[in-house]
Amino acid sequence: MNTFSKKLRSLRAAVSLTQEEMAQRIGIPLRNYQNYETGKFYPKSTAVYAKIAKAFGITVDELIGETPDTEAKDATLTAKMKASELYEMAGGLFAGGELSEEDKDLVMKAISDAYWEAKLKKNN
Repeated sequence: MNTFSKKLRSLRAAVSLTQEEMAQRIGIPLRNYQNYETGKFYPKSTAVYAKIAKAFGITVDELIGETPDTEAKDATLTAKMKASELYEMAGGLFAGGELSEEDKDLVMKAISDAYWEAKLKKNN
């Protein structure tokens, strides 16, 4: 297994996605994605590298380059993916029109409170 395939597998595992979910997320056939992870072949298009990097919230250079601190990168990646999912869910929640304006304000306050509480814990 080559460095790219190891990194791809590690990144996917860090965000708890299946190979099928990852293939769907980047818009390629499952078999192609599986072959990337097993090192049978590399993506032939720079556009595919860009889609993979975007799906993980990293740059193409980070995707194909060596990273000395993989564990820290995995933790950061997991946080980025969860934040991205939260953003998408919140957007759907607000756009759906199912919440009153008061409820929307309460959701935003709860998110803001959680952010500041986590920031204070991190700084202490």
